[in-house]
Amino acid sequence: MRVLHLVFQLHEPYGLSFGSEAGDENNSNRDVLGGYFDVKESFTRNNQEVYQPLFALMERNLQKNPKWHFSLMISGMWLELAERYDQNLLERLKKILKSGKVELIFEPYYHSLAFFYNREEFTLHVQQFLDKVGELFDVQGRIMEMPELIYNDEIGKWAEDFGFAGMLVGGALGQMDWRSANHVYEAAECEYLRLLVENRKISEMIARGDVEVLGERKSEDGEIRQEFALKRLEKVLDLELLRGGLINIVVDAKVLARQRKNGIIRLFDELIASWTRNEKNGFVNAAEACVVETPTMELAVRETVSRREDVRAERVGLVLKSDLEYRLPGWLSGGEQKALADKMYGMRREVLASENEMIIEDYRRMLAIDMYTQVPELAEKVVMDLRRRVNEVKKSQAVEISRTYTKKRDRGIVGSGVVPVKFSRGNHGVASVVVHETSRQEAQLVPVQRLRLTDGEDRKVVEKVADTGVEVKIEAEAVAKKKPKKMGAIRRVIKKLVIE
Repeated sequence: MRVLHLVFQLHEPYGLSFGSEAGDENNSNRDVLGGYFDVKESFTRNNQEVYQPLFALMERNLQKNPKWHFSLMISGMWLELAERYDQNLLERLKKILKSGKVELIFEPYYHSLAFFYNREEFTLHVQQFLDKVGELFDVQGRIMEMPELIYNDEIGKWAEDFGFAGMLVGGALGQMDWRSANHVYEAAECEYLRLLVENRKISEMIARGDVEVLGERKSEDGEIRQEFALKRLEKVLDLELLRGGLINIVVDAKVLARQRKNGIIRLFDELIASWTRNEKNGFVNAAEACVVETPTMELAVRETVSRREDVRAERVGLVLKSDLEYRLPGWLSGGEQKALADKMYGMRREVLASENEMIIEDYRRMLAIDMYTQVPELAEKVVMDLRRRVNEVKKSQAVEISRTYTKKRDRGIVGSGVVPVKFSRGNHGVASVVVHETSRQEAQLVPVQRLRLTDGEDRKVVEKVADTGVEVKIEAEAVAKKKPKKMGAIRRVIKKLVIE
């Protein structure tokens, strides 16, 4: 069986618009989120030039050809913008996914590289995308990809542990070496994860409008011009299929606008109709592609690869595990891009500590890989402004803590730091609760249970209140002389007061 796996990517990065232009009310087509992200103008333009033609292409061919299966890669940022500016797109997408012929490939919500900086943040991004897609489309994730199809063995192990069955990865020529991208591979270090490798050669031919797939075509006005030729593309596919029976072609949706004059939409219409006329040919989506053949080889990716060819030389042969460094791809591991990413992830703890939802959301939008490659100078200004906003919140928090402490002191709650708490009649002790201000939140006393204390008991119990970060120290002081009871029972009762 000769199988094609077409993948369309829908991702809309936020354009940066920081400064006086962001507040330009005269431009009705401008919508700036958080004061940084100019989103309306770009999405509106791409909706007309890219998304509407693509959705028409998908709907038309799903209706015409029941054998056509394919996959979609969609970022959380694209979903946000579609919700904001064109709800109808989401309704159309919902119907497409319900056809059962389309596989949605999952990725980090913010199209970020948090995996290389903070795994907790990365896991949150992936889970947020799963939650969003589950809420909108009632779809569960089976196949995953990273931005720019970045991959290494450690990413594969993480994806399997999280529950994914396969990954779509970049086919850097240096990493593939003599191996063909046209097979299903087992992921090294994994038990069952399967890898689908992009055929970068054919994906690039379509994206660039390569001369190998262009032919002369006479237009209606008699002009002869270069356009995509189905027969030429099929010849390229036939040659590639001699090296394996599965070809994964990844197409950024924006290519439809860039190559429209070359007839790219007509090319896909003709390819889908022509390919399935041959019984030996077929289309699959990502989940189906993982099982078109039983993997006969394990693919170990010792250096991080992506869709883009890495400028760093790839290691070949055996490499000690201690020598491996699962670093960023070479094209992202130096210069202004790396410095900007380091600053962003370096301020994560402070941003989260602010508990300001707007700051946190702006911060995470800035983690998208696109922000490092658009306009570094403008992105640097946004980072500086985010830090300013965080510092302002920290100052206001410090003032609030000071006011709270002063109010408590004036009411007698805080002063010596000890608040007497009397037990009910019949108890033989008095407990003192000592509150240490270790959180910006207002300290709250935890209700003390009824407790019968024995003579001579002077043990101290330190209690950590997880949701407020306030330390509470409980001191039991004996006030009567009676025959002591067994200490074991007392410890068991006191233990109930401790949140470990």
